[in-house]
Amino acid sequence: MIISHSHRFIFIANGRTGSKSIESALAHLHDQSDLDSPTQGLYTRGHIPPIMLRQRLPAQVWNSYKKFMFVRNPWDWVISQYFYNLERKFWPVARLGRKTRLTPWDITRLFEHLKQYRAIPEADSLFQSTYAYNDDGTCLVDYIGRFEYLQRDFSDIMNRFGIPAALPKLNTSPHGEFQLYYTDDTIKLVADLYAVDIANFNYQWNMG
Repeated sequence: MIISHSHRFIFIANGRTGSKSIESALAHLHDQSDLDSPTQGLYTRGHIPPIMLRQRLPAQVWNSYKKFMFVRNPWDWVISQYFYNLERKFWPVARLGRKTRLTPWDITRLFEHLKQYRAIPEADSLFQSTYAYNDDGTCLVDYIGRFEYLQRDFSDIMNRFGIPAALPKLNTSPHGEFQLYYTDDTIKLVADLYAVDIANFNYQWNMG
C-alpha cells in the first residue's frame, strides 16, 4: 500500500499483481507506513483491503483521494500464488518450477491455504475482488490496472498524477506460462472457485 498526501492518491496492494514493484517505485511518496502493519489471519504487511483502510483514514482523505489497484487473470494469479506460497515455502529450492501440471488437489489446497490471507473475515478465501469492491458490490477504487499490461497501465496512472516513475521487476515467482499447468478439469475448478473475480474483472480463460 502507498498513501501519498502530496499527490492525493492511495495504491491498494492486491498481492501477486506487481504490487511489490509498484510499492518500490512509489516508496518515496508513502506518507503513512503506520498503516502497513499486518493483521494475523486476514492480511500481510501492506496488504490492507480498502474496506478496512477506509475505516482507518479520515473521511475527507478517503473521499477526496484517488485510489487504484491492479488485477490479474485469475488462472494466471492462481499459478503465481501456488508457486509463491506452496512450492517456494514447502519444498526445497531445487524443486522450484519442476511441477508441470496443477492437480485439483493442488488448487483446492491453495484455496484453503489462502484463507489465512482472506482480508475480510466473512470471505471464503482470498479473492482479488476484496481489493476493489465493498461487500455490497460497490467499487471502492477509481482505477483498476491489469497485470497483463502492468507497465502501460502503471505509466498511464502515474501520468494522471504527474509523477515520473520507473517500474522495477521484483518478487516474481518461477514458473512458465500459466496455460501449461492446466487441464480441462482444473480450468473449470478455478472458474468455479474464483467466479467472483472472473465476473468482476471480465476475464476469460487464456486471456493475458
